[in-house]
Amino acid sequence: SQHVRRKDSVPPIFVCPITQEFMRDPCIAEDGYTYEREAIERWAAKSDRSPMSNQKMKTLRVIPNHALRSAIREWQTNHGPQEETAQGT
Repeated sequence: SQHVRRKDSVPPIFVCPITQEFMRDPCIAEDGYTYEREAIERWAAKSDRSPMSNQKMKTLRVIPNHALRSAIREWQTNHGPQEETAQGT
């Protein structure tokens, strides 16, 4: 997994709110938020509530966020891959 280095100016939208890691397969969940696919699937196996709003989600159906994935890939092309481990402040 790819932790984001704090000193990098990574757009926050590229970071999964569950894992706090750079997303590789961003997907939109029923709550309207975007998460890393594996992270929201693991979350949904344990809870039927949104990790962001705490509202009940009726389904695990997720939709690939192709626009965000393209933006992430473009950003990585311009800024290079992110380091594997997070660094302190």
